[in-house]
Amino acid sequence: FVRFGSFEHWASRGQLDNLRILADYVIDTFYPECRQGAADQTEALLRLFEAVMRRTAQLIADWQAVGFCHGVMNTDNMSILGLTLDYGPFGFM
Repeated sequence: FVRFGSFEHWASRGQLDNLRILADYVIDTFYPECRQGAADQTEALLRLFEAVMRRTAQLIADWQAVGFCHGVMNTDNMSILGLTLDYGPFGFM
């Protein structure tokens, strides 16, 4: 379960080498399509960001479609795969 917070951990400490290792692992393991046709590492990372953003937006939209309201939507609870680990506190509108 690679969380948004996993990236924040390394970024907040300025440990860019570890951040790159994590990003490479995530792309190679979960988003290999981000490397296909990418001109360089920067383009692959931008594609990763877009893919994670789309999956996350779809998750939230699906929740809202059924009236689900998540009470603690934070980076520690969100996976880069468009999943969440923690559902409470929550409610239905």
